[in-house]
Amino acid sequence: MLKRTAACILAVLVILPILLAGCTEKKSAKTEKKDDEAIYVTRAVYIPDFPEGISEEEQKELLRKTEEQLEKRCSALDLRKAKITVDDRRKTITVKLTKQIDDQELFRLLCAPGEIRFVDADGKVWLSGSDIKRAEYENSPVDDTGLNRPHVKLELTEEGRQKLAEASSAVLKRSDVEEQYLAIYMDEDEISKPYVNKVLDTTEVVITVGSEDPESYARYLLNIFTQDPLPVPLKLAEYQYDD
Repeated sequence: MLKRTAACILAVLVILPILLAGCTEKKSAKTEKKDDEAIYVTRAVYIPDFPEGISEEEQKELLRKTEEQLEKRCSALDLRKAKITVDDRRKTITVKLTKQIDDQELFRLLCAPGEIRFVDADGKVWLSGSDIKRAEYENSPVDDTGLNRPHVKLELTEEGRQKLAEASSAVLKRSDVEEQYLAIYMDEDEISKPYVNKVLDTTEVVITVGSEDPESYARYLLNIFTQDPLPVPLKLAEYQYDD
């Protein structure tokens, strides 16, 4: 549980590690050498969850748009030589990497739809990704220690500011202090649960990152906040790496 902090101008939120969900099949794969001489040693296969009743052409279009979003996410994670291919017949998307990565969480983050919600203890959604006007990565002091910390700074829209003020005011009126928080969700994962100690009437929100690689994770979150959600949900069906 996050500790309460003194009131300040910025709303400082601490990111918790995202828990893995579901099972995937992991196999050992041989390295692949392609015509461009890149050697791919890691591969992940995703299966889309299409809406019911859409046509074959609509499915293909969704796959193409999803491919574009995955390319942007790979770039944000510094996976510059990632190769993304769509199989229209099998209805799968494959991501191949030149790095040897045995990290299921990374592959799961790649396929996360990326829908952001600010939720109270009753599950009421107060803000969403549409209330975020701008997001920036910074590595600078955010508290009284004066130490630089990788973080994402969000600028809310005017409507988002009003929503945040209303939300923080509402949670402060709860009789149970353990329910005086606004949790932040990315899809179904709770990524932060900051407690509120004053009405937050501000357009500026700072999200600090608590992970083993805060800079990379902060940059990934920046990509989530600045990109549209994936056009179609994806399930990580299989990943292979050369061990």
